[in-house]
Amino acid sequence: MRNTGIPWAFIYGNHDTESYATTDKSELNELYKSLSYKTSRTLLYPYIQPNITGRNNQFIELRNSDNTLNQALFLIDSNAYTDDGFNKYDYIHDDQVDWYKENIEKLNKEENKTISSLIFFHMPLQEYETAYNLYEKDSNEVKYYFGSNDEKMIDKICDSEYPSKLFNVAVQLKSTKGMFCGHDHYNNMSLEYKGIRLTYGMSIDYLAMPGIARDTKQRGATLITVHKDSTIDIEQIPYKQ
Repeated sequence: MRNTGIPWAFIYGNHDTESYATTDKSELNELYKSLSYKTSRTLLYPYIQPNITGRNNQFIELRNSDNTLNQALFLIDSNAYTDDGFNKYDYIHDDQVDWYKENIEKLNKEENKTISSLIFFHMPLQEYETAYNLYEKDSNEVKYYFGSNDEKMIDKICDSEYPSKLFNVAVQLKSTKGMFCGHDHYNNMSLEYKGIRLTYGMSIDYLAMPGIARDTKQRGATLITVHKDSTIDIEQIPYKQ
């Protein structure tokens, strides 16, 4: 990615510092700081990070050519596991949600309007599961756009058992139009629920589980096109052999 010349950013997942990893959370954080925009001119990694749960929590202002704010892109760490043990997934904590809310309200005041924003995180919120269950029941509370959820683990949606208040706060603020996650390797569905697009990104994974290297239906990229009026289009770019 550093060789493309295109600015890029990422969010941490739950596998980055598991038992087989060669670096711990602190070491990995310092590594990416050393490769951040100051030295690479492409990686958007915050050298100074907010004093909240997680790493690499940041927001990026996407502005039009006339310097008007088009989107605020929030990258929020969904963390990894709780102290209860492996596969007890963590969640986006209250202090992270408060940080998101404070910055939305600050930008609203600066721009004198309700700004448009998108949120990116790794593990799905519980509302992804709620929306999918409604979709399975053919409910008119959700709108289907594309994709399928074909996860082969025990659950179709592998979310945390601990509820995050992020979705409800986002609904109240009326700023965020889309949320994007990964985590469930075979899921790539996009549904709208309570006015927010809940989208799984397509996968580039070849290693997570036996046989996935031979599977291609879930593989590809997700393209978000942002228009000058802050509207967005989301489409899948499937992998082609």
